[in-house]
Amino acid sequence: MSRQTTSIRRAPIFLAAALFALCSIGCVEDEFDPQTWIDKLEDPSETQNAITRLERLKDPVAIAPLSKVWQERGKPRRVLNVIIELAANGKDGKGPPQWDDALPVLRMAIDEFDVGDNRSIENAKLAADALGRAKDKESLESLVKVVKKPMPRLSTGQEVRRAAVSALGKFSDEPRAVEALISVLRTDLKDQPVQLFAAAALALSDSRSPKAVLPLLEALYQIPPIYPQCRRALIAIGAPAIPELIKIFEGDHKEMNAIAKKNEFNIDCNKEMGPDSSCKAPTNLEFKAATLLGDLYAKQAVDALLAGLKRKSQPAFFLPNGAPGPSQHTAILDALRKINDRKASKPTLAYWKDDSTDDVIRPIAIDVYSTLATDTEALEDLAKLIKDDDQEGQIRMAAGQAYGRLARSPSEFEPLLYMVNRYRKEAEKNDREAKKQSDRLEKAKAAKKPQGQLDKLQQEVSIAEGRAASYRNFQRAFEQHLARAQTGVTCKADPACYAGMLEKSGDDIGKLMKDRLTDLDKWSEGEKKSLQLAASDRAFFELVKMGDKASGTLDALLKVVESSERIIRQGTLLAMVHVAPLPCDKCVTRLEEVIATQKDQTTLAQLTMDTQAVRNYFLWAGK
Repeated sequence: MSRQTTSIRRAPIFLAAALFALCSIGCVEDEFDPQTWIDKLEDPSETQNAITRLERLKDPVAIAPLSKVWQERGKPRRVLNVIIELAANGKDGKGPPQWDDALPVLRMAIDEFDVGDNRSIENAKLAADALGRAKDKESLESLVKVVKKPMPRLSTGQEVRRAAVSALGKFSDEPRAVEALISVLRTDLKDQPVQLFAAAALALSDSRSPKAVLPLLEALYQIPPIYPQCRRALIAIGAPAIPELIKIFEGDHKEMNAIAKKNEFNIDCNKEMGPDSSCKAPTNLEFKAATLLGDLYAKQAVDALLAGLKRKSQPAFFLPNGAPGPSQHTAILDALRKINDRKASKPTLAYWKDDSTDDVIRPIAIDVYSTLATDTEALEDLAKLIKDDDQEGQIRMAAGQAYGRLARSPSEFEPLLYMVNRYRKEAEKNDREAKKQSDRLEKAKAAKKPQGQLDKLQQEVSIAEGRAASYRNFQRAFEQHLARAQTGVTCKADPACYAGMLEKSGDDIGKLMKDRLTDLDKWSEGEKKSLQLAASDRAFFELVKMGDKASGTLDALLKVVESSERIIRQGTLLAMVHVAPLPCDKCVTRLEEVIATQKDQTTLAQLTMDTQAVRNYFLWAGK
């Protein structure tokens, strides 16, 4: 028999042997069946691989056997984390969540947590967060117990308390949760870290319980580092906070007055003020109360706020170096801008025209007035300020912006055009001087003049170029004010037109002004963008003033609210508050989308906070 024939006959034998070998390894096992890997959990040599496989398969059926492994193998953090992810994300990672099998070990991690054991602390932190996500009411006592657990102020166990505090915020309808959070907020500063106070304030923001108003107000004034968190929580609670804030602003709140006295905010302020005196924060009560009344868009506070403008302007606080902080009048004016009640227009006009008004505050008042007024009564006075060379630069620029927001006819453009042409001529004059000095410099270089002479000529060039750039910046600023005026002329009283302005480019706005911008082809993209922002600024405030009449523009506003441009974001948020029919669930949904998308972008942190504040407003407004 030939060797080839023998090989052919042996082939089936080898094939059968190979198949037998493969089957002995894997034929009876399905690597995509969770039970395959659950069976291997008991084998120490296979346990880690089995955990990894079960994590990838994303089937909650593995939660119970993994829980057994966690308890019997030293309670490793990784296993608990896998249990939580399987429970939170459900079958195939697509939900719905399936917490039932995970709850016993989560409670165990909380109930048995040891302040001196780092693994125990890590597990308890994970468990507390998961129990908050699960919203399991039977676990509430475990969370409350941890929150009330005594421990040293600097203990790492405080991290578990903080996680439990945050979890309690998810139990908004449970009085026990709210009471526990309030107890944290009222704990002595020496007994827990500031981060825990902040966490409690944010958790109360989630709960939105009216019972938290007074404790939050106490913390707002007594623990300055958590002011942002308390502010956010009070905005979320909403209407119940407004009467308390008005009482504080008017000086009639017994509890807050006691806090002010205890902390020496405003004792004997007529004698001495400053960080080393008993008048450390003369108008702190009024400043923070006014700020929050603005955040809550509290129309019922307008009369009180206007009365506050008639009281003496004093610093809200002093910096450690003794420098005064902002006056309570700045907070009042900002609140009036947000609330945007027509009856505040004339008092604000009278305020900025009053000779006794501080020139530091006057530009703010002019700016706020232009966001309230719906007439052209002040244009003549604003024009005088614009052209008055003896006025402070900030006042003149504020007057220019206000004029641009209020002008409604091409016949009213003259003061703005006057300033544009004035600064253009000065810029061109210095351009010529820079060119002249540059030519002299080149000739001096060619003649090999001494270095000292060359340096002097170069300095002359730089001075002229700097002056030209400065004048051109002023020119561009007044051209932006002109773009505001042009927007008003173009759209008149048409809300749809103003909404359309939000989608126009800088070139589009430039074309509307083609008879007044002679050098648009020389503008940089950034300069053109400034025209678009100025036009949008006018559009936003016109929509705010129209209120309900502009409700049809809400979708256009929701479209642009994600903008990273400060003017666009803040303008959109304010306009939404005033034009949206209440309640506005789609406003909440859209703002939460923006917050989720941008929450990790540090450069947008302030805009994200502004967005959270307005989201919190819409959570209760109209409900």
